[in-house]
Amino acid sequence: MSDLLAAAQTGGHDAFGALVTPHLRALHLYRYRMPGSYSDADEALQDTFVRVWRSFGMFEGGAPCCTGCTASRPPPV
Repeated sequence: MSDLLAAAQTGGHDAFGALVTPHLRALHLYRYRMPGSYSDADEALQDTFVRVWRSFGMFEGGAPCCTGCTASRPPPV
């Protein structure tokens, strides 16, 4: 896991994918409950992963990887 984190923090797309893929279903369902439609959930989840990707270099390892995925809120519909 630490190798994946290090690779993702230095821009490794495959490593980032390997870290987030196991959580996709749960995060999609979480996002679906907010806007209430699958297409809005898809868009919100994509926006979330873009934000997580952009800030992943600042991740210090003290919290679960996907804390930022559930902490961010989708834009209002």
